[in-house]
Amino acid sequence: MARKPKRPPRSPAIRARRPIARRPRSTPPLAAGLDLHRCEQFLIHEARLLDEGKFDGWLTLFTPDAWYWVPSEPDQPDPHETVSLIYDDRRLLETRVRRLASPRMYSQEPRSRTSRIVGAALHRLVRSHGRIMIAWKRVDLVNCDAPLDGITIPF
Repeated sequence: MARKPKRPPRSPAIRARRPIARRPRSTPPLAAGLDLHRCEQFLIHEARLLDEGKFDGWLTLFTPDAWYWVPSEPDQPDPHETVSLIYDDRRLLETRVRRLASPRMYSQEPRSRTSRIVGAALHRLVRSHGRIMIAWKRVDLVNCDAPLDGITIPF
């Protein structure tokens, strides 16, 4: 059986753009100054903002250097090796939120109705200026590799 040729090494500049969120093998300890109850309340607040369509408020939960990733394959280890459904930095998240506010967002007529279950995503929460914020978020869809209609709203 022929061996697969090795991929050429990627440029370090490309790989260093944003860190990669891998599925943890165990539950990591909470960052200093964060307690479980406050983190749970924060995530419930995030889900409520999304379900109520308050995307500007949701965007304020992210740090300036945050990123948001929705892989296109189950257990996808790296957003740089394979196309992702969403892989946005803070600037692209702002663009996504502006588009959702546009009256010409015809893919949202009628507006999507959502209901979130807290716990289906990975978050890196940090403390910044006395408040909890999202440094990164990874959402693993159960059907990520199935045919999907246009994704317009965040998860």
